[in-house]
Amino acid sequence: MKGSAVLLLAAAMCMSIAGCGEKQTTAGNASGKSNNIDMAELALVNNVEDLLPYVNAYGIREGYCECDKEELLPYSKFLGDNEYFVKELDGEKYLIFNYGFFSYNERIINIDHVREAENSAGNELALEVGYVIMADVDNGCFPGKERIPCIVKVERDFEKLTVNDEKYVPYSGGVITVGGYSGALNGNMELVLPVKYTYIGLPEKYADGESAVTSLLTGRYDGGCDILDRDYNIVLETKDNDILYTNDRRYVVNCTVEKDGECKNEIYILDKNGDILKGPVEGKIPLTGSKVFGNEEKQEVFVRSSDKADKFDEGIIDSELNIVIEPKYESLIRFSYADNGKFYVAKGHDGKCAVFDIKGEQLTEFIYDSVAEAQTDHRRAEHKTADF
Repeated sequence: MKGSAVLLLAAAMCMSIAGCGEKQTTAGNASGKSNNIDMAELALVNNVEDLLPYVNAYGIREGYCECDKEELLPYSKFLGDNEYFVKELDGEKYLIFNYGFFSYNERIINIDHVREAENSAGNELALEVGYVIMADVDNGCFPGKERIPCIVKVERDFEKLTVNDEKYVPYSGGVITVGGYSGALNGNMELVLPVKYTYIGLPEKYADGESAVTSLLTGRYDGGCDILDRDYNIVLETKDNDILYTNDRRYVVNCTVEKDGECKNEIYILDKNGDILKGPVEGKIPLTGSKVFGNEEKQEVFVRSSDKADKFDEGIIDSELNIVIEPKYESLIRFSYADNGKFYVAKGHDGKCAVFDIKGEQLTEFIYDSVAEAQTDHRRAEHKTADF
């Protein structure tokens, strides 16, 4: 049997780890309890305390717990490697961390003690964890990391923590998972995002294989997909969305929202912090990779649902979400020539075409039978603004 050396500390030494009737428990594999959790109920939980029973239902690995505070063990489930959290309870402070070590074997250990080490001083709390190996089974040649929850009472404040000479950092929040569903906590372990999401992370890749370079996140759940900032605040509640980072360091967001019982497409412009700069404007911009709003005028085709079955009406919108050409045409194509400038050819739903200048002013009537005819005639005639 092996264990860390037991350091004998003088009784007169001012300790930050309080002795209050220690309880040592044997650490083994987490027991996956059978449960019939209603995930709809879980999604309605709005604080961590009410979330803990659900965490317990999926099994918590036993650990070292002082002062009969086993109810704090589920907090350890939220901590990553070398993170700690101080929980105040009944006027006392309890330090929660996972003691971790790499092992090539499947080990079952019994933690013998958690003590303040001799080098603990000032604003640094140094802990010594001693343990006894109860079983050590060869598990192959790839190491795994063992994590054992530890809860100890602390009686002084500290800014730095080391455990067996390894540095630990305060918990800073992040995504948590309970029963296959995800939510998020802040650094105070307050629930800032309900546990209802099947995916929280960067926007998924687009069909062309490109992914948005984004400081925004998306949270997808059954029936919706929210846009989140990096603090996990909900920026926009949507049914679905696409996010694209533009050349001017802003985000174009196409989203589907439900309003008055109907689903509608809306466009927003957001900054990198998730603040809404422009929008909503009804419609959708067909995303075109990094070229969106990439021309000199920063204009793009956008579409709205047409009153004609299974069709869309196209228009032109600029990067400030000003409508340049109203969306009521079957198609709009932009042309640019050195000799006679830039213009659009609009094709109506009856097949007839007309010419618009780059500012959205109509230059001809819908007299052309094709886009090519309108394009060619405009270049030849150099039409001025028509009076009709």
